[in-house]
Amino acid sequence: MDEKKTELKSEIRRDSNINGILLLIFWVFYFLTYAISWGLAKVLPDKSATSDGIATILVYTFLYPIGISVAVFIAHKLKNRNITEPEKPQRLKDTFRKPEMPVSWIATFIIISIFLAYATSFLTVIITALIGAIFGQEPQSVTFSSSPSLMTSIATVLATTIYAPVFEELFFRATLYRNVRKYGSWSMIIIAGLTFGIWHANFAQIFFAGVVGICSCFIYEKTKSIIPSIILHFIINTIGCFATLVTNYMGIDPSSPEISTISLLENIPLLIALLLIEVTVFSICLIGFIFLICELSGKRENLKLEKKCPEISGAKKAIAYMTAPTMIAAMLIMLAFTIMRSMGISF
Repeated sequence: MDEKKTELKSEIRRDSNINGILLLIFWVFYFLTYAISWGLAKVLPDKSATSDGIATILVYTFLYPIGISVAVFIAHKLKNRNITEPEKPQRLKDTFRKPEMPVSWIATFIIISIFLAYATSFLTVIITALIGAIFGQEPQSVTFSSSPSLMTSIATVLATTIYAPVFEELFFRATLYRNVRKYGSWSMIIIAGLTFGIWHANFAQIFFAGVVGICSCFIYEKTKSIIPSIILHFIINTIGCFATLVTNYMGIDPSSPEISTISLLENIPLLIALLLIEVTVFSICLIGFIFLICELSGKRENLKLEKKCPEISGAKKAIAYMTAPTMIAAMLIMLAFTIMRSMGISF
């Protein structure tokens, strides 16, 4: 039994090392975007909003379709190299299969996930305020406001509603989580979800994205398809995208505590659009809260997951996963970058 436990921990570390390599590859591509941005600034010296939009599209295209595709390709090569009987080689297209759960179940848990994500976002605001009260300064967060123009709007929509939902789900759910899901459901779901939050390297997003990551992994585990998690990711990002676009065109800086009443009154149509977005989010969250109460009170079987590798506890699996050398390196880089950004240090 002890030999089996030792072998299992070794397998978990092996696959965690693969995941760590993939995260490091992504961050190599991410830091290369700084060089690309510098080069584009030389090619597009006019500094107009249109030039910024073009540069943003090129940078995100390099980071998502190219960077993540390279990481996913390497992942499947590394993972399939270690395949043993009776395992079958992983194929990315298998994750686009028809979901095993009914549409009603998927819709219910997408709405619950949206509620949990925004509830976490609200708690993050409270935590941020408490940190500010205790230490005299709140952690700084990355904002996504930009000069309003057609090209910057296209760049925002492309990056947040297309690139992010598709490629982040391919990277995190269809690759990183899929690589380790056989070792345990909840333990690997929580680890993969929290990794997704830390990966954003933005204090305002860590907990929010972490919950989204956990919910997405859970939905993927139940449906065996990333299609529902892509839909969840698309809905959440679309809400944030259009809220950002509206505030940009209204000239509102989300990071500023002062909002001009005049700027609001001068943009009544945009103000109405912003209010409609907020009402929609509140309504979805209210329905999600009701659904969650119903699931917890009478339908707990929907939350049950298959028990995997019961030889060792979930905590020991988590320790084995987090102590893989490349995963330690990736986590340290992501945490360091998050802390630097929170302190206002940028490149």
